[in-house]
Amino acid sequence: MSEAEVLSGLPWLAGLESSELQALLDRSRRLPVPAGDTLLEQASPGDAMYVVLDGSFEVTRSTGDQSVFIATVGGGEVLGEMSLLSNTPRSANARALVDSEVLEITADEFAGLLARPGAVQAILGQVVARFRSLEMAVRGAEKLAALGTLSAGLMHELNNPSAAVTRSAQQLADSLAEFEQATRRVAEAGVAFPAVPSSDEGMLGALERSDRQEALEGWLTSRGVGEPWQLAPVLVAGGWTADRLQAAIGDTEATSDLVRWLALGSALRDLSKEIKTGAERISELIRAVRGYSYMDAAPVGDVDIQAGIEDTLVMLRHKFPDEKSVRREFADHLPKVEAYGGELNQVWTNLIDNALDACGEGGEIVVRTGREGEAVWVEVANTGPPITPDAARRIFEPFYTTKPQGKGTGLGLHITRTIVSKHGGELRFWSEDGVTTFRVTLPLRLPQRAG
Repeated sequence: MSEAEVLSGLPWLAGLESSELQALLDRSRRLPVPAGDTLLEQASPGDAMYVVLDGSFEVTRSTGDQSVFIATVGGGEVLGEMSLLSNTPRSANARALVDSEVLEITADEFAGLLARPGAVQAILGQVVARFRSLEMAVRGAEKLAALGTLSAGLMHELNNPSAAVTRSAQQLADSLAEFEQATRRVAEAGVAFPAVPSSDEGMLGALERSDRQEALEGWLTSRGVGEPWQLAPVLVAGGWTADRLQAAIGDTEATSDLVRWLALGSALRDLSKEIKTGAERISELIRAVRGYSYMDAAPVGDVDIQAGIEDTLVMLRHKFPDEKSVRREFADHLPKVEAYGGELNQVWTNLIDNALDACGEGGEIVVRTGREGEAVWVEVANTGPPITPDAARRIFEPFYTTKPQGKGTGLGLHITRTIVSKHGGELRFWSEDGVTTFRVTLPLRLPQRAG
């Protein structure tokens, strides 16, 4: 199979003409990787991705003193794309099993490829599949045990911005073609291109925006510009008013062409902003996944409790209906604690997830943090029905659950207390006045390392 055929088989490159594929090959670098050599090293900078042209690679992740097998990647597959998407160091190692050859694609080239319609959604499917493989491989080490319950929500959260980016990219391509035609028409008319004003649309209230659109629509109609109802909102978003257009364009037979050129320019800027917003949302989710799972950290380290809670809330965002809210009451300057960061995030996941189930419609969750001497504490409180005396007696028993069959394993609070105890901490709860509160207290240093 030729190099071009390998590239054309990648979903996110589907549709590229043979000349475009060849141009990509010409701009990329072919690298031989002898058997046993390392192509990617965990925690190293993620400055490029690689398409495997020939051979195969073993992907592993170092966890403490262990090396956990993740996957085998062969011809036609890619390595290193997650680091480029999230702009973070490598999360795993890749070693050649046999003499291999790869195509190195730089970060700038990769960013250009992602601007193609459908490319983001295709590569996100591959990234999610990679996350799933990583989850299964590391589950035995307990580092990503909680991620399995969040994969469906992660897919939902990733799908929205990826679909928006794909849609905007397609519209961008269509609008750009129209913009080029409009530019030629204005140039042929021999009139000057007007300067574009700074947009203040984001500061406008709904009434003022509506007034501007109505006034601009009237001006466009008086000048014989077609479809003024479609052009007016776009022009207002670009900072134009009827007075500004009159001052910029004046009296010219090319008014219609100039107005459409300005509207298309405004639309292009809006579409680029939408793509940027979607890409930032994707990056935020990937960063949250990495922070949540502590993929680039040693098993034990100094952990920012509040950052871990924030990552957990991002991961659980899909479970928050509009009628439920989370209120944060975080302490200022909360010290870091020596801890197993990934395991603590499983604690926050279990407690917040349980609170969501318990508070019901219209309920509220409050997450508080504080310090007492040489310890920090976290409280997760929710409104809703109280815990019954019978449930209170058995709440930490393995396999005991008050949830409907199929909704709970009965292991969440048991695992939570086990993790807290492992850290030398305490987990307790109380239920009164329509509020149930779970409180985790953790020492600043792990017991076996104290002093």
